Amino acid sequence: LVKRVERLEQEVLQTEKLKAVSTMAAGMAHEIKNPLMAIQTFGDYLPEKHNDPVFAQKFHEILTIETRRIHGIVQEVLDFLLKVKD
Repeated sequence: LVKRVERLEQEVLQTEKLKAVSTMAAGMAHEIKNPLMAIQTFGDYLPEKHNDPVFAQKFHEILTIETRRIHGIVQEVLDFLLKVKD
């Protein structure tokens, strides 16, 4: 009976971890979509505005900011997964 209770407790813990990972993945997908849309929008305008120095500077700024943002989100998820893994 004791082993059965321990096994059930482990299953509950594993289920909670999976639920947390699922929630995190959904949040990550949502958070990554925003910077990707900004990058895509600037990328869509690039062919017609590639000679515009103001556009090029703004594109560079947005690209840098948004890729760092995505990197930060991914790093947070990796850190979270390391904690949940144990």
